[in-house]
Amino acid sequence: MIRRDVPLNADAREWLLISQVEHARISHQLAAAWHGLLSEAPTSVREEWLAAVLHHDDGWKPWQAAPGIDPEHGRPYGFTEMPPEGAQAIWTRSIDACLAIGPLAGWVVASHFIELQGKPDDDFPEWARWLGEQDRRRAEWFDQWHLAEPATHTQALADKCLELLRQFDWLSLWLCCRAPIDARDPAEPLELGAAEHQFGPYLFTPRGPAIEVTPWPFESPTVDIVANAQRAPVGVYESASQMPTSKTRAAWRLARA
Repeated sequence: MIRRDVPLNADAREWLLISQVEHARISHQLAAAWHGLLSEAPTSVREEWLAAVLHHDDGWKPWQAAPGIDPEHGRPYGFTEMPPEGAQAIWTRSIDACLAIGPLAGWVVASHFIELQGKPDDDFPEWARWLGEQDRRRAEWFDQWHLAEPATHTQALADKCLELLRQFDWLSLWLCCRAPIDARDPAEPLELGAAEHQFGPYLFTPRGPAIEVTPWPFESPTVDIVANAQRAPVGVYESASQMPTSKTRAAWRLARA
């Protein structure tokens, strides 16, 4: 879950709660609207990749139905705060959901999570076994995908699919976590892009109610993004059932600079 302070400063009185599934849907909307993305790849590869973007956080669905509360702080866990056991179960479900789409989708999403958690840190020992298991699984899926069409299903194309998923994941997270929704929010720009894959840089600059994008990468003259969310008062809660929530939305319009 994305738990965002409203406004984004020390005076926050509310949380904006956006599900990971909703965040993935926004990632997919942005990727599908992007002009010429993966145009050099077979259509089947682009379609499988887009499906992976859409479903890469499906493992959160059971958790979102009854969000966990961090007992130390009395608030819903943010997606970066999950205990390893819970995060591993969620990520495994997400990987399996994408594997059901196809071996490339499974490989991309497993690789995405491995990259997110693969650097040694304080809780790395609790992740080592899970990381090793997913690494073995993804190797099998890549071989299956590559051997089906060796001439076009290359490591370079798979790597590009992974990098692009990471870019659109990050763009969606920036919108949901940092792009202004309140007049008191800081208007911090985002530079998106990975030169090694001829992608970017693209600059996203908040300008009042709109976000200017340069150079303009989308098919349509503007792109409207709406995140379905919940509002909840900042407080200390023992369970999600104690936390009063109301439905709301956050919205952004992307436009040419």
